[in-house]
Amino acid sequence: MFGLLARFVPRGKLSCDISWTIGSFAFLALSGVLINIAVAGLRDAESLGVFNLAYAVYMVASHFAVWGVHYSVLRNAAYHPASPQKRGVLLGTALALALLCGFVSGMLLLLLAPYLGALFRSVGTGEAISFAAYGLLLFPVNKVLVSYVNALRHMRAFALLQSLRYCCVMLWVAAIVTGK
Repeated sequence: MFGLLARFVPRGKLSCDISWTIGSFAFLALSGVLINIAVAGLRDAESLGVFNLAYAVYMVASHFAVWGVHYSVLRNAAYHPASPQKRGVLLGTALALALLCGFVSGMLLLLLAPYLGALFRSVGTGEAISFAAYGLLLFPVNKVLVSYVNALRHMRAFALLQSLRYCCVMLWVAAIVTGK
């Protein structure tokens, strides 16, 4: 029995890293399902629709909010693994830029929220988008930090941080859903 199970336990660093990454992705999928179940179960179908529209807008906006800075960090930090000083300058500059981009993107989405609500013919969706806009302030910073960890090939930490992000979203949504 244990001999059969031993076949599926990763042995090398690459296999272990891939397993952690797949586990993080599985946690993402599970948290998405649990979030939808919580919203639908503790609220109504309209609330679930508002949540999903606001979340979809947030996800699209979050890709623009970081402006690809995290990809630059991923590439350049991996390119200079033996130079902590260069990586430090890179990380500091990227974090400052990510904070600025997050602020601008968050404020832009906050200004657009009423118009998006009107586009979706839902005042509630506009309000939900305006609340989600505040999350864009620090989201690019998070993306830069996680990309930096990824560039240094700390895949276990990368997977855990990714899972922590999903866990925080899940807990925050649960707190809001149960709070009203």
